[in-house]
Amino acid sequence: MSASVRAESPAVASMSRHWPMIRALLGGTADMRAAGRAHLPQWPNEDEESYRARLATATLYPAFRRTVEVMAGKPFSKALTYADSVPEQVREWMSDCDLQGNNLHAFAHQLMHDIVAFGTSGVLVDYPRLDGVRTRADEIASGARPYFIRFAPGSVLGWKTARIGGVVKLVQVRLLETVEEDDGEFGVAAIEQVRVLTPGAWQTFRQSAKGEWMLHDEGATTLSEIPFVFFYGQKSGFGTSTVPLLDLAYQNVEHWQSSSDQQTILHVARVPILAVIGADQDSAITVGAKSAVKLPGRRGHEVRRALRRGDQCWQGIACGSRREDARNRRRVDDGQAGAGDRYAGRLRV
Repeated sequence: MSASVRAESPAVASMSRHWPMIRALLGGTADMRAAGRAHLPQWPNEDEESYRARLATATLYPAFRRTVEVMAGKPFSKALTYADSVPEQVREWMSDCDLQGNNLHAFAHQLMHDIVAFGTSGVLVDYPRLDGVRTRADEIASGARPYFIRFAPGSVLGWKTARIGGVVKLVQVRLLETVEEDDGEFGVAAIEQVRVLTPGAWQTFRQSAKGEWMLHDEGATTLSEIPFVFFYGQKSGFGTSTVPLLDLAYQNVEHWQSSSDQQTILHVARVPILAVIGADQDSAITVGAKSAVKLPGRRGHEVRRALRRGDQCWQGIACGSRREDARNRRRVDDGQAGAGDRYAGRLRV
């Protein structure tokens, strides 16, 4: 079988081009860091070590994720209720509508989350495969019943439609799914497969050791239609939709980048550049709140005099009188300062 059974259709490829960004935003800081340069570009002339350090300290403000969670939860602030016309058996099924412990209220909330975040989702009404069941009594005894499967964005690979009786209907849909099979006594192997549904029939395809997608299993159903339904955020066509909060997603990425820039700027600005003037190369200097810096002894009286006057000192390293500073500046301007004039032209702050 051609590998195209696994390929996304052009409609899905066009619709899904924004989904990697959305998945990263929903995944939080860890996923945004893992995305690397896709959402945090490396600056021109920025070396690799500096970029990795900047990326490792970047933190995401979860504006998009929080907005999606709030909007998806609003319709479900109260429990779902059923109309009087809903059969009792269906109500019983809806207490565990997906056979994974989720009632209809929880399942619908998950569906709404997909729609608000990605703009689309899908639900298949499935039925377990029964072997050896011949009568209705056998079916009831087996406990088999219909149930929902939610196919999140990215798991619907493509579809075909046809106008039947004046109505556009599905005639084929390809669904990507993962099944688990025993792998030894304790292990479990996750196997990717593509399920192809057509009216009255189904097929599954799996990848061979050579990388080719081959027919794995097939069967028939008693249905004249495909029991699959698309759900939309902002519908743009049959099976297609746009992301409702796309602009907010881009703004959140912009904030992620700007926040990283701000952190880098603050890191540079907050680190002082210390300067020592007048000390020998072998002088040991300790920088800290509980340490002292030794100044040349012959200028001790000038430091004390400057402190009494309230003059500002240059980083606490050296101080001088205003008159000597003026003389030194004049000497620098006249080109008379020599190598021994350690404080000539000193900047006063």
